[in-house]
Amino acid sequence: MGALKRVLEGNADAVEFCPTPAYYNLLAAASYILIEGPTPTRVGGLYLFTLGDDGYNLQELQTIETSGIFDIKWRKPGPGLVPCLGQASADGTLRLYTLLDDDKPTLQETANLDIDSSMCLSLDWSPMESEPQIAVSHSNGTLTIVDVGQSEPQVSSSGQAHELETWITSFDSWHPKLIYTGADDCQFCGWDIRQGLDSAVFRNKKTHSMGVCSVQTNPQIEHSLITGSYDENLRLWDMRMSVRPVMKLGMGLGGGVWRLKWHPLDQGLILAACMHYGFVLVRVDADAMDVVEEYKEHESLAYGADWYQGAWSKSGPEKPSENTGKESLRSLAATCSFYDKALHVWEPSVVALNTRV
Repeated sequence: MGALKRVLEGNADAVEFCPTPAYYNLLAAASYILIEGPTPTRVGGLYLFTLGDDGYNLQELQTIETSGIFDIKWRKPGPGLVPCLGQASADGTLRLYTLLDDDKPTLQETANLDIDSSMCLSLDWSPMESEPQIAVSHSNGTLTIVDVGQSEPQVSSSGQAHELETWITSFDSWHPKLIYTGADDCQFCGWDIRQGLDSAVFRNKKTHSMGVCSVQTNPQIEHSLITGSYDENLRLWDMRMSVRPVMKLGMGLGGGVWRLKWHPLDQGLILAACMHYGFVLVRVDADAMDVVEEYKEHESLAYGADWYQGAWSKSGPEKPSENTGKESLRSLAATCSFYDKALHVWEPSVVALNTRV
């Protein structure tokens, strides 16, 4: 398939495919606009699309006008859980939207929690279903933990994680009480929320020469984690020494590495949004990293990136069979760029390998 392209009304900065199997075809996108003046205003839009069953159509289902958006994340899927989307807003609020599916899928705002006077820059959902929580990072360096298992979300803890903008926060996929942060102070930190947010488990100050923008653990390999930085480098970490993680591999990608996403089925394939350099696919093996594909169809800053969560066949998207074992799969990627307001859905030529389905 060729790339499916849409132009949003605002500057496009985040995209997320729904991870719930029945709604794999749903794609959320977000935008941000700074209206300058004596009192600057930040506005944005939240967009919901559906990918056609034949894979050659991207239909817009809904647009929600809201505050400027820095990040969006779907809740991790689980038995009986209705899809829910979290929004990190420029006005300091965490907004939650529940998916309704009557005549067609739509998002309904179900919570709007005023967390901080500073901007919310990123969020992540805990992988722990029994104690649902969201971590939110802020432009003043604060990290906030929100309990979302009750009727109304509530802040459970908050702390000064960094002195400058905390660009990213991420739960450990394997250890749900561990959270990682990266910030403009060039620090990569780990936190154990059982011990509070007054002191970090570790604080790496020397590895990144510029701000840390992206952190994500590998959902298929325990103790494996990647970071991206304004210093244009992708780094692979071994987290088995949690108080002193070991950087195993690193490579320069160019442009400032803003977002990194592990492939949902391939344990060694990474999609990277590299700001001024576009989007690249990186293959990680035991002792090597290699760029295996570049996507240069965007005309502005590469910001948002995500993988379609299922498999892909000639007839369109599908959930991989539980009995297929290891196989090669076609994949889909969604990417967006800022000033040209562009959203693309495209099929990499690289097939997914080393899958565990």
